[in-house]
Amino acid sequence: MSLSELFTFVSPEEKRRRDRDFVEKIFPLGLEQRELALQALRPLIRPKISDEILLYAFIAAKEKYLDDFEQKAAVACLQKQPFFSDTEKSYVAALILLDVKVKSKAEYPCADDVKEAALALLTQR
Repeated sequence: MSLSELFTFVSPEEKRRRDRDFVEKIFPLGLEQRELALQALRPLIRPKISDEILLYAFIAAKEKYLDDFEQKAAVACLQKQPFFSDTEKSYVAALILLDVKVKSKAEYPCADDVKEAALALLTQR
């Protein structure tokens, strides 16, 4: 965001449209997809990390992945997250790679799928 954008007026309708577009970009299957992502990650992430922090990391990294269509972009974004271990970061990255391929809520990956995909990611490196 540039300084000129900081002082640009955005109508409430435009703000709502931008917010809706962003949510649809990150969760194209609807807000239930957010809950499915949490259900897939929660068993793999330490309990002291809140759902809000977990979602923030997931959303930020997924946005980078969708903007650049590169796994490296999502991983680089996750590397900046100080609350997660390297293993936990690999779980989030793996879920993003699985998440973008999902076409329906019924085929959303579970924690075991994420764990398996993360292991494959770690062995690729």
